[in-house]
Amino acid sequence: MLIKLMKINKTSDDALALINWKLPGRGSAASSTSTGDFAGRCYEIIKKRPMRTTPGELTVADVNDMLDQLSAASKECVATPGEMYTQTRRNC
Repeated sequence: MLIKLMKINKTSDDALALINWKLPGRGSAASSTSTGDFAGRCYEIIKKRPMRTTPGELTVADVNDMLDQLSAASKECVATPGEMYTQTRRNC
C-alpha cells in the first residue's frame, strides 16, 4: 500500500526493498542496516524523496476520520487512503 500511495514504480529498487524488508539489502548500505526493521527501511526510502513545502488542506480531524474508516473497514472491502481522501473532500 505504501508503494502505491507514494507512487513508487513496482519494479524499482525502493519498491523491492519495501516488499522484501526482512531480507538484507543488495548493495545498499541503508538497506543492510535496516534489515528486518520495517520502520527503518521505510525511513531510508522516504528520506530521499522530496518533502512537501506547502501546507496541505487536510485537518487533523480529517486524518483521524480517515484512520477510523480504515480501521473499521472489513477485509473484503478496504479503501485506499487516496479513495478515502476523495470521499472526504466530496462529503460522501
